[in-house]
Amino acid sequence: MMPPMYVRAIGLWTLAAPSLPEWLAPYAHAPGTLPGARLLSTRARGRSSMLTRMFAEVLEQVTSGDAVGARSALPMVFGSGNGELQTTSVLLHMMNTDDGALSPARFQASVHNAAAGQLSMALHSRGFATCLAAGSATAAACLEEASVYLALHGGEIVVALADESAPDFMASLAPCQPLALALRLAASSGSDGAAMRLRLTEAAPSAFAETALAVVNPCAAALPLWQALLERRAATLRLTSLWACNAAVEPPDLALKVPT
Repeated sequence: MMPPMYVRAIGLWTLAAPSLPEWLAPYAHAPGTLPGARLLSTRARGRSSMLTRMFAEVLEQVTSGDAVGARSALPMVFGSGNGELQTTSVLLHMMNTDDGALSPARFQASVHNAAAGQLSMALHSRGFATCLAAGSATAAACLEEASVYLALHGGEIVVALADESAPDFMASLAPCQPLALALRLAASSGSDGAAMRLRLTEAAPSAFAETALAVVNPCAAALPLWQALLERRAATLRLTSLWACNAAVEPPDLALKVPT
């Protein structure tokens, strides 16, 4: 059993959709809305992708009370199952039209750690940062990474998850509404005790808590956890483990226990 982590803050950004469950609806924004992403400068915000803006938005939500120096020292885990799909789709289109020339600016914004790089520069961060991609197991992989970091180093860490909508040519195969989530986790509850304990275990008998959110988004696997945290109720939630990516390995269960 891994040591418990303590949830100090949560962030969420998504667009309103008919399938949104009641508990999530107050946090949804009107279709066509862009994340505020005020952590980024005006210039950086103007050229940032939707995915980078989503990461910036939820990161701001969980660090809003911090001084600039505290933000720059905060370790961060970025998770995205699909990465910069929209930017990559533009590059693929450019390759197959006109002379096939590509935009260097778009290329550097298409890599999986583009958001982490831009936000690290915006926050003047020289601390720990990592980017993970594990498909539907991305949320589990990021929480495992955060748990190991806190067990080794203590302190706090932010886990940010985001996936944007699918490009037009993929929409019929993998419809995906944009969704971003963030957790600020600590190794202890702190002097004020204002935190919920989150414990990861390798096995759990209870079934995964389903939600009514009908979107195909790798980050949606973490939504039952946000529901439990928003409602401040006890829950045991199973997530797809990173080990499930290897068909030859029997995947262990990864459970999140959220006491009240």
